[in-house]
Order: sequence, then structure tokens, then C-alpha cells
Amino acid sequence: MSLTIAQVLNDSHYALSAWQTDQAKVLGYMTQFSTDNELIAYLQQNKANGAVVGGLTADFPEWAVSAMGDLVGSNAAYLKTEIAPIIVEAAAVGWDPTHLNNAITATPYYQAHNQNQLEWQTKSVADKSAAVDQIQAQMATDVRNMYGPNLTSANGMDISFNGLRQSAGFIAAGGENYDVWKYSAQRAAEAIPNTPAAQAVTATTRQAGQQATDISNLTQQLGDTWRQWVGDSYPPQDLAGWAQRINMNQASMADFLNTAKTMSAQLYVNKPANLDYASWVQQPKSVISGSLELPSVNDSDLLLQSYLRGNIPNLGDLKLAAQQDPRYDATVQARDNATQLGSHLLSTWGLAPGTGF
Repeated sequence: MSLTIAQVLNDSHYALSAWQTDQAKVLGYMTQFSTDNELIAYLQQNKANGAVVGGLTADFPEWAVSAMGDLVGSNAAYLKTEIAPIIVEAAAVGWDPTHLNNAITATPYYQAHNQNQLEWQTKSVADKSAAVDQIQAQMATDVRNMYGPNLTSANGMDISFNGLRQSAGFIAAGGENYDVWKYSAQRAAEAIPNTPAAQAVTATTRQAGQQATDISNLTQQLGDTWRQWVGDSYPPQDLAGWAQRINMNQASMADFLNTAKTMSAQLYVNKPANLDYASWVQQPKSVISGSLELPSVNDSDLLLQSYLRGNIPNLGDLKLAAQQDPRYDATVQARDNATQLGSHLLSTWGLAPGTGF
């Protein structure tokens, strides 16, 4: 019996706290050793011998990403991230998909990225490049319509080829919504005399009713943005005023978004800076609803708020806290536990059949 490639990589990382990049050594270990303990002991005994452990790195070796693709499927993309040790261990030990998924979603890395950013990790290099190309092409069309054919920089926005390429990559990877970028670009163009965007504003006198409709729609959009970053528990102030100023080019959507992000950072000190509240709150809500058997969890839930404000340090402690919540007594799990405990007690006292305690 010989070791698998996942076992060799996992054992090497366990024994040496780094990845072995020499493919020939890894493949040799697969036939040289028959158990994990044998390989681990060998590596630890020879960790000062460069001929044995040479070629170590903190980065998962590129050749092993494709070699392990069949074992871990789409999760192979995460081998290039800090989640790699979990995925390799899962392949080596033979975790079921649910166990692996639970382990991945509980990591700080996973919780610090929104769904678009996570999905970006699973795309091939070719697919990533194609996605960026598509967004950049749309940007180039929109920029020509807003600024004309000659400008490459305007009001702090880099609208050159390289600038658009960088912005397109950031949007494709989930860092920003295209509509937010386009809105900011449009407002910047309208503030520059003689651009197509500015000429369109000058040529079109907005009717009072249309302007009121624009402000109403913008107010709703601002409310959605605020809830995405701050939640429902802390309502924004003067949304209509913000919408009025943005509509008149006295402020921008980016200004409002920064205000929401600043408020979010002040309220939730443990939330990653680039992760919106709506994405961040999904995991603790899932823990609470699962533990208390609730169909949904409101933002104002006291247990949730305690976690969000940092009084409960992690998801494991949140699950324990949920089991101490008075609502837990009404769950099917709690009733089953109580019934089982009573049955054991009666068995112990000889009042019912069973093994007792």
C-alpha cells in the first residue's frame, strides 16, 4: 500500500509547516512510504537536511494544483489561498463534501470575501481574462459616450486603457459593482465643461416632476446601499437630502458609500473592511437560525447583535451562546435531549428498561 499525493502533501505540511515544491520528491515519497506516520517521522528527523526537505515554500506548488484537481473539484482554485491546508487534509483523510464545505465557510478568509470574490477564485485564467475583456470593452464604450474620444484622465478618474483595465479587473473580481463605477464616471464627466455628458445636462432642462422622480428613485437606491453596508438596526439620516445633493452634483454616490462604510466600520469592529454587512451577517444568522430552529433572524436579534458588536468572539462561541438562549428550550433538539436524559435516569433507577448511565 502506498500514500496518495494528497497524503504526502498533507504530511509534509504537517511535519514542516510548509509545502514541498519538488514534484519528484513528492512522487517518490508516495511509493517509499506506506503510512502517514512513517513519512512524518522521516521528515521531522531530517528537517535540518536540505537534501531531504529542500524546496519548501509557503505557497502551494503550482504543479500540485492541477494534480489534485480531480480530488477536490472546483475547490482546487482555493489551493492558491490560505485555505489550502484544509482542502489538502480533506483530500488526504477523505472528508465528505459537507464536512469540507463547513470547514471552508468557517475560515476567516471565506468570511472576509463576498460571493462574487469567492466565485472569482474558481475561474480559470482564460475565463478571468475574458471577463475583464468584456467589462473593459463596455467601459470604453461608456467612457467615449461620456467624455468624448480624447480624455485619458478626469477629476481623479484614470480613463486610459491601463486605467480602465485595472478598474475592469477590480469589478470582475467582485470588488465593486459596475453600476457604481459608471455612476461615478457619469457624474465626473458631467462636471467637466464641453464633454458629451455635460452638454447633455446643459441641453436638457429637467422638469420639476421628473426631477422629483429622479430624487425619489435615488433616495430608494441610497437606502438599499445603506442597508447593504450598515443593516436595518441603524437607519440613515437625511436620505432625501443626500439624494438632492447628488442629483445637483453637490455630492456623489461614492461620498455616500464611504459614509456608509465608515459607519459600518465604527459599529462592527470585527467586520472585514472590504466586506459589506449583508454578506458578513449571513454566516452568524445561519448559526443562530440553525441552533434555535428559526425560519429567519432579524438584524435586531439580541444574540446576533452581541456577536456583531464583538461581545461573542467567534461562530463556535455563538453556537454555544444560542444553546443557552431561552428560545433553545422550544427546539426539537432540546426536547429530544430532555427526553433522552429522562429515559436514562429512569433506566438508572430501574424504573424503565435500558442501560442507564
